[in-house]
Amino acid sequence: MYQYFHKLTIDSPGISDYNSPKTYFAYFYIASAKAATDMTIYTPTILLALLLLATNSLHSQNTPAQLAVKKEKETNASELLHKITQPIHDTDRIKLAIKACHVYWAERFANANKLDSCMRWAEFAHHLSIKSNYPEGSNEAVFMKLKISLDRKDIVLARKIAQPTYGELRVKLLMAIAEYYVYDFDITDKPSPQALPLILEAKAISEKIRSDRWWKECPVLLGKYYFNQNDIINGKNAFREATARYHEAADYATEAWYWWQLGQYLPENDSTVQDIRHALYRATEGYAKANDKKNFALSLRDLAFVNRVYSYYDIAEKQYQQVMQVFEAIGEKISPYTYIQLGMLYEATGQYNQALLYTFKALNNPDIDDAKKTLGHETLGLIYERLKDYTNSEKHYQQALAYLSPERKSVRFRYTRSIAWAMMSSGDANGALKYLSAYVKKHPPELVKDKQQLACTFGQFYEALKQYDKAEQYYIEMLRLHPLVHQEIENFRNFGVSRLTANAAFYTIGSFYTKRGRYKEGNMYLKKALQSHRFLDAGLEQDIHYLLFKSDSALGNYVAAINSLNLHRKIYDSINSIQRTRQINELNVQYESEQRKKDITLLENQKIIQRAALQREATIRNIVVSGAIALLLLASFTYKAYRSKKKSNALLHAQRKEIDTQNQALQSLLVQKEQLLTDKEWLLKEVHHRVKNNLQIVMSLLSSQSLYLKSADAMEAILASENRIKSISLIHQKLYTGDNLSSIHLPEYVTDLLDNLMDAFDTRTQKIQFIQQVDDIYVDSEQAVPLGLILNEAVTNAIKHAFTAHGGKILVSLRQNSTAIALSISDNGKGLPADFDIHAANSQGMEMIQGLTAQLKGTFTISNVAGTFILITFPLLPGFTA
Repeated sequence: MYQYFHKLTIDSPGISDYNSPKTYFAYFYIASAKAATDMTIYTPTILLALLLLATNSLHSQNTPAQLAVKKEKETNASELLHKITQPIHDTDRIKLAIKACHVYWAERFANANKLDSCMRWAEFAHHLSIKSNYPEGSNEAVFMKLKISLDRKDIVLARKIAQPTYGELRVKLLMAIAEYYVYDFDITDKPSPQALPLILEAKAISEKIRSDRWWKECPVLLGKYYFNQNDIINGKNAFREATARYHEAADYATEAWYWWQLGQYLPENDSTVQDIRHALYRATEGYAKANDKKNFALSLRDLAFVNRVYSYYDIAEKQYQQVMQVFEAIGEKISPYTYIQLGMLYEATGQYNQALLYTFKALNNPDIDDAKKTLGHETLGLIYERLKDYTNSEKHYQQALAYLSPERKSVRFRYTRSIAWAMMSSGDANGALKYLSAYVKKHPPELVKDKQQLACTFGQFYEALKQYDKAEQYYIEMLRLHPLVHQEIENFRNFGVSRLTANAAFYTIGSFYTKRGRYKEGNMYLKKALQSHRFLDAGLEQDIHYLLFKSDSALGNYVAAINSLNLHRKIYDSINSIQRTRQINELNVQYESEQRKKDITLLENQKIIQRAALQREATIRNIVVSGAIALLLLASFTYKAYRSKKKSNALLHAQRKEIDTQNQALQSLLVQKEQLLTDKEWLLKEVHHRVKNNLQIVMSLLSSQSLYLKSADAMEAILASENRIKSISLIHQKLYTGDNLSSIHLPEYVTDLLDNLMDAFDTRTQKIQFIQQVDDIYVDSEQAVPLGLILNEAVTNAIKHAFTAHGGKILVSLRQNSTAIALSISDNGKGLPADFDIHAANSQGMEMIQGLTAQLKGTFTISNVAGTFILITFPLLPGFTA
């Protein structure tokens, strides 16, 4: 939301991570040039004053608008993929493939085909992770597939990818989709309300699984969503729910982080700026309570930023000085960005000596990166523009452009425009117009805000060329686009959107009309330019007051004209004191001197390095020539032994590494296996319990049905069914009540089965006795069911048909050898009829026994041996042999 800032990575307090490093951006835009020192403002030096830009991202510590993909140190995906072909462990291949995905993702803006490569290797990593049981790799691969789908605006595929996930991975994917709805839509679209249910679901899952780090992210995105819906109240409430939660827990650092986030993302306008200042103040207060001095200073720097933007210059200066004092007290280096902030403050107040001092400190800092070099040179370009040193101004804008990353198209357009402006201010208006026109023809602006800025710039170029009719047409177009820009920003809620500020636009056309002698129109727009305090810096304010002096004088408003003249002189004297002018010159000389020293030192170092390289080359050549014969002889004897030893060491090292990797993987698998076995055990117990209960219900239904039957055959059939079901039910009961879920202890099972049959047929009244001879045998549940049914049928037949009224005995025997079990059921009853043929017998029980024996892959015989004798033998399943 503010001018002077372009996107760059900066320091950031207490930011929670989404399994990836956070990158924060601020936004810098060019400000106005000061009026001519001869108090004659009818010059082309005012262009940058007319291009005051603002963004709807208020602060420097800007959290990325979406879940960030990890930025790898490696930049060559081909080298990473080449390593995949080497003999390495699968987990290493997965890691390399994911790294390659990250690299391709970073390159997608420069080459659209990189996104296809990114998806291809994400698929590879996903499939290999599943095969290798490597959940970390699978999760990251799924996340990358979803991010690619969202980048392609394929929301259907993205939702399909997220659908089967659970836990923290699901929260992460839901948040990524929600951020797509909040940020990654077309400029003409409104923020999609589909983000809300996704955020609420992510929040509910985080609470359920007690994932505090993911819960912390939900209120932030929820607040951003409401802000993008212009629902300021619910947006603030989302953040305040979190601040209240952590305040109650006395977690003041986390509370402060949420206050900072609220100040960061609350949409900035005249009605919310005090809320923003309050939120940032509460952030500093919380970090102070937590004794987190570094984040206290960073938040205070953000608060100073806001105060500077709204022209609370005295407060901002004190806060910046306190920031540096805290950094020095805790031994923290003062970053180049902090120095640049101070340079911007002093530029806004017209203290150009101080502005140059701190900006030079930033650029001379050895820790400065390219992004901050871009910002620093842009700041110097603006300061020199104010000082009317257009040669240096253009030079620093060119340097800013050189350090700018290629994908920053909008910022590149701004720098190009600034260079053209410096050319025009130096007297080459035609050259500037051709230069900018050629760039615009090749890279036409797409957004309304850029079209408005371009209209303003062309108007100033044609004004400098004295083509006033064309200039006025462009200025009128600039004003016509102004409300459309505001609407565009409301729809396109992506942090970093820029526009002409109201004071710049009104100043531009007010200045034009005043210079054309249309004082009434000019006076009206100039007064409007003073109504907004955002970025109303000293140079611009000085120009406005001088123009008001001219227009009021021409209109006969002499009192107002004198007041404007006095204000102009006061600001002019403040900016152009002799001492400051001298210091500016000294700083310029000092900076140029240091730059020359650096250049000289660099050249001298290069010469020294070159000379040393030549000497080293000569020495090496002499040593090689003199020792070549001796080395050749020695090498002939030692080469073979060396190669053999090296090969052995390499093999041992590779084997040791492979063993370590396998041990780690095995340990991980063992832990997972134990957990899965425990889960499986409980699940099986529950299944067996429910099967037993369902069988019991069936038995009860059969028993109830039997009460209404009058046919003895039907009742007998139902009783037989009950007993069969009971035999199966006993197996499931044994499984869920015992410690072993896969096998049945036959002695216990046979006892319980016979007890059930004794009760069912009242064998005590029939004088029937049971004898058990059962070895200590365990069988798989798969064999226990047919075995129990066979035993049930055989014993039931014996009870019903073997004995007279005098009763008898039934012997049940189960014996085990090394690979098989022999089951025999015998009685001392009447025996089989003399003409009994088992193959011709029309008996359901016999058919069932034969079928179940076949299921056991066993053999079945029945004979008369002092009664009926049934013998069944069957093999044990693997794992149950004696």
